[in-house]
Amino acid sequence: MNKKLLYLLLAFISILTVAMMHYYHGSFAYDSFGYMQNAHYIMGHDTTISPYRIGLVPFFIAPFVSNIFILYLYYSVITFCSLLMIVKIVELFKPKNQEYILFFVVPSYTTYVLTTVLQEAFAMLFVSLAIYYLLKKKYVVAMLMITVCTLARPAMFAFLPGFILAVLFHKYIFNEIDRNFSLDSLYVSFKKNFLRLFFYGLFCMLIFVIIFYGYFILNSNFFVDPLISYKWLSSNSDIDWKFVIGYPLLWISLFGIMFSPVIVFCFYKIYQFDKRWFFFLILMFFPYLFLLWYKAHIRYCIFLVIPIMLGFSLIEISSFKKYTKIIIFLLFAFSTLYVYGPITYYFEPGLNRRVMGINYKPFIYFDSENKSEQYKYFCTLKNKKEYTEADKVILTKRAYILDFLNKYVCK
Repeated sequence: MNKKLLYLLLAFISILTVAMMHYYHGSFAYDSFGYMQNAHYIMGHDTTISPYRIGLVPFFIAPFVSNIFILYLYYSVITFCSLLMIVKIVELFKPKNQEYILFFVVPSYTTYVLTTVLQEAFAMLFVSLAIYYLLKKKYVVAMLMITVCTLARPAMFAFLPGFILAVLFHKYIFNEIDRNFSLDSLYVSFKKNFLRLFFYGLFCMLIFVIIFYGYFILNSNFFVDPLISYKWLSSNSDIDWKFVIGYPLLWISLFGIMFSPVIVFCFYKIYQFDKRWFFFLILMFFPYLFLLWYKAHIRYCIFLVIPIMLGFSLIEISSFKKYTKIIIFLLFAFSTLYVYGPITYYFEPGLNRRVMGINYKPFIYFDSENKSEQYKYFCTLKNKKEYTEADKVILTKRAYILDFLNKYVCK
């Protein structure tokens, strides 16, 4: 079998297996029950809505939300489609190996796509589509895709500035500077194309405004305040300083702390290949990471899988010795299963805060099992006669989860 097809098949099996594990645990969708409730509302299966979980996602999942198993399969297909788009992106750069596809297989990535926030899979798909069309010089289509992405996942609003900068750089500057990327040539090209950059930047923002207005009209037919998700996101000041301080480490530890040097090497390969592409990716991704620093959650970093897969594809693995390949593979497998090593950092509802602990289970399994335990705890709250202070906070802050669980999950 062709190596590329083999890895794609492996990726699909991995994605489907992860989804089925979450289904078995009943650990799907932690922060997204509100979106599921709104999807039920759109389909006429519910008379109440979750006011802070409004966007395009309820429309995307509405036909499947009445059957959780079908919904899991649907998300597996969406996630796999994202991989296919990333493969198309990488193929534009003539990859030197097919092993880069394995980066999408790793559990520490797929668990964040398939659990916690149902928007992630759609955001990844539309980000991939936007970057692909940008590279194909179909800039208007690219802007349409990134706009839909921000409407599917409000946090991706922070991705918009960097994406527009990348569009302008690719359209007007990229081909006018050399591969070594001298600052002099960048300055000359910027000065020469300043008016073009300025007006096309305004045009890009106009595209966003028009599509956003269409979204506002669509959602106004179903919800009182279609912009509430964006207002809630901007006003949410729940800051976890452990994550804020350690956030830069998470940028490169997405696939396991032990594998970080390889990820750094991936970016170095892009820099070595063509400094213009390195700068292009920095323009696109760094503003997003910087703007979301205060949120400080690793799931906001999963979109780095795109430049990482690209960088890894530029490595000539065939030139490595056999034992080197074996060591890299073992390092890859161990670090992706144990993203933080034996250390776990998770939300404990009984205490209403994140806690650190030691755990021998692979992260993906621990994460799924832990969410399942949290749901059991949430379900017990409705039968309690007396509430602790932590319980009272949960009843207030996690009301959208409790409402959904009590209707569709709790027995």
